[in-house]
Amino acid sequence: MPQYFGNSRESDSLIILRDPYNTFASWFQKNWRVTPEIIKLWKSYAYEFMGITNHLKSPKISVSFNQWFSDRSYRQRLADSLGLRFTDRNLNSVSFHGSGSSFDEQSLNEKAQEMKILNRFHNYLGDAKFLQIFENDPELDKLSKDIFGSIDMPY
Repeated sequence: MPQYFGNSRESDSLIILRDPYNTFASWFQKNWRVTPEIIKLWKSYAYEFMGITNHLKSPKISVSFNQWFSDRSYRQRLADSLGLRFTDRNLNSVSFHGSGSSFDEQSLNEKAQEMKILNRFHNYLGDAKFLQIFENDPELDKLSKDIFGSIDMPY
């Protein structure tokens, strides 16, 4: 495993989680099906994030993607907790992996903070199939609220 992690004597397990509304909106944008298995997988990540399960090796650090994207001091604290020097040098870069953003592709590279990634779900509020995901599984909403706070949905 050193070929993947280097020769560090320490390693941390990170779980990075984005709220289900925007996660699934991105899936919809890509025309990917949000199956019961995908919903179950997101919920299993949420359980691990919250410490309800503990499958990841300790020390485990739970990272809110939503907060990481929007809060510089959160990114600084995260870097400190990982023993890293803080920098926002690449914050506005859009990864070329997976063709970039599901909504913006590479069009906002070098301006990534201008993407409305915490409001992607607004594009699907008129989509019955999208809304049905959350209507059929109230636990998704509860887990999301527990982790990310209230996200107003019209149901």
